[in-house]
Amino acid sequence: MSDPALIFSDGGAPEAPGVHAIVIGVGHYRHLYGGLDDETTMAGVPPVGQLSSPPHSARAMADFLFATYHEDETRPLRTLSMLISEKQPRPYQHILAPDKTIVEATIANIRAAVRAWKARGDSNEDNLLLFYICAHGVSAGLQHTVLASDFARDGGELFAAAIDMTEMRRAMAGCAAQQQVYFVDACRVMAQELLMREYRGDPIIAGDGSVAPRTSPMYRPALAGDAVWASRDAASPFCVSISNAFNGGAWKEAREGWHVSTDLLTGAIRDQFKRLMWKYPSLGSDIDADNCVPMPLKIIDASARPLVPVDIECLPGAANMTVSLQLLPEGTDEPRAVQARDPARDTPWLLDVPMGRYRLTCSFDGNDFATTTVDPLDVSPPSKYKLVEVG
Repeated sequence: MSDPALIFSDGGAPEAPGVHAIVIGVGHYRHLYGGLDDETTMAGVPPVGQLSSPPHSARAMADFLFATYHEDETRPLRTLSMLISEKQPRPYQHILAPDKTIVEATIANIRAAVRAWKARGDSNEDNLLLFYICAHGVSAGLQHTVLASDFARDGGELFAAAIDMTEMRRAMAGCAAQQQVYFVDACRVMAQELLMREYRGDPIIAGDGSVAPRTSPMYRPALAGDAVWASRDAASPFCVSISNAFNGGAWKEAREGWHVSTDLLTGAIRDQFKRLMWKYPSLGSDIDADNCVPMPLKIIDASARPLVPVDIECLPGAANMTVSLQLLPEGTDEPRAVQARDPARDTPWLLDVPMGRYRLTCSFDGNDFATTTVDPLDVSPPSKYKLVEVG
């Protein structure tokens, strides 16, 4: 099946198991405020315009997938498809996919790419399918619809150029690939227009109601009814948090060493999201996930030392304002000093520390609090919280 969005194929036998991924970033919308065509006012739909983060997020996710899976001996990256909508289109540059022209993320191109992606997944039940999209999104209860670049085009059904993510994921139960993971980096704001309509977007894949639902974790950076924080002209915090979570926070010990596990990924993404969003506590840092039964996403060598999210909090809280932290790994004389925070704040310290055993020393400017030592501080995945009471 032809795929206009395919930017990488390893050239191996089609039936060989591996990772098949698709990344989509919809930043420019033709018919919304600031688009190329006439701007459209949509009854019942929030007044939304252009986005700068999705193209950066899609490219960052592709970079992450190449770095994570290209040389994976157990299950390598077999194919990668990319669709991006941006005001000034530019190619994707990577040593494994140099100077690749990227097709626009219209509903027609998305439909063709997703169906080809599913067909590749059908080649072997041991395939891992990964789906990532960053775009405008709306919701109606548990229903989640994501908007393609030609959303609100003239004539026809308003949501004809939108993806019914809820139905698409359900229909993908008919794919042979036993493992499927979805990252939907989109708002879930309530849309009255969506509530009033029976048609809530293109399901892309024809479903079979007789097929039992498959285990297919979906991760989203917003709860139902919520908006998503985006980064201007940079990859989104959710996208960055996914990559960071794979560095250790989602690792689980296994017979063969370590593996990134879907059940730990929710908390690991949340930890990393919290680190990126500490300036904006009112926005929250919750990650919505469902169907996250344990499933290995990547096998890691037993000798690896994962980075573990470590929260260190001093009591009383005022001590966090002036504390200086020093972590001394067991068996070494080279301590790791943690730089003071600017601006100072009375919240816990959010660190990423290599797995191991440490001596933690908390010292303070002035004489308000006494130097306090914790020895040993055992650090291992998935995360660690340490409350240090100081005098």
